[in-house]
Amino acid sequence: SVDMFQARKEVFKANYLKMDAHNKNPEKTYEMGINQFTDQTQEEFEQLLGFKMPSKRTVNLDDSEYGQLKANDKDWEKEKKVHSVKDQASCGSCWAFSATAAVENAFEIKNGKTGDDYDFSEQQLVDCSRGEGNGGCNGGWMSYAFNYLTRHGFCSSSKYKYTARDETCKSADC
Repeated sequence: SVDMFQARKEVFKANYLKMDAHNKNPEKTYEMGINQFTDQTQEEFEQLLGFKMPSKRTVNLDDSEYGQLKANDKDWEKEKKVHSVKDQASCGSCWAFSATAAVENAFEIKNGKTGDDYDFSEQQLVDCSRGEGNGGCNGGWMSYAFNYLTRHGFCSSSKYKYTARDETCKSADC
């Protein structure tokens, strides 16, 4: 409808102005651009991503040591130890992508490999970690994914391909 088009146009315009201001700020370390989410409100975007804070905190981190970067800290992206960007499509599985990226990058750093040498299956977590408390494409939590992986291990994404939808667990096949 015309009203929906106008509403999306206004959201796009507001997001474009935020993006433009961000990109003109020399203190920002990354650039923003137009994509399939530019006409979505923050609430719509967050709902799509699927991040759900668990009712009980399962990981206690002392982040005091992470507050300031130290002069000898490495930029792992420049070291080519960071996996390339992936697309979760319309499945609320950001938590699965976050968990696999953390493990992939840790393996790459530990084993002296470059980004993309390890490619673990997000779909395995979407389908198989419900018993840990995750909700597939309806959201989840990285620590629940780590709990699952500790018990079951990872399948490669070549053997357990990402479909961006909830399916039956097939981790026994890889």
